[in-house]
Amino acid sequence: MQEIVGVSLHCARAIDCTMLPALGSLAAAQSKATETTAKACTKLLNYAATHPNAVVRYHKSEMILRIHSDASYLSKTEARSRAGGFFYLGDNKDDSSPDAPPPTLNGAIHINSSIMNNVMASATEAEVGALFHNAQDGCTFRQCLLFLGHPQPATPIQTDNACAEGIINDTAKQN
Repeated sequence: MQEIVGVSLHCARAIDCTMLPALGSLAAAQSKATETTAKACTKLLNYAATHPNAVVRYHKSEMILRIHSDASYLSKTEARSRAGGFFYLGDNKDDSSPDAPPPTLNGAIHINSSIMNNVMASATEAEVGALFHNAQDGCTFRQCLLFLGHPQPATPIQTDNACAEGIINDTAKQN
């Protein structure tokens, strides 16, 4: 199982990031492997064999770091949640207006798919935790881009949870 996870992890990080959540779950379960773990491993290998032509497509951009952040609440064993982040380089467009066209989605330069160690009290807390983790990772990429000569404005981080966005942007009002 360690060989399968190791080889598949390389392919998932380099080309097909859709396999990362399954690989994370397999890696966490391999020390206490069961028949269910073996079936999940077979399912992952079947998925990889069914979709052998995954590609990553990059488009010309202004090299501005952009992050999409998400979390799944209580989706893992022991009441844990999963944090996810999609980091890519795009253009410096103001996409805050509802009429603005969405920015061009580029190939990922980093994917975060991790199981949070803490037990979260709500879906919003899981989303805020994922935002925090992704922002921490984003600092490293920002410094690297600055070193390479690509000045960075404030990094836009997209989330799908309005309450978490209000907490992060300090616009939420307590009742």
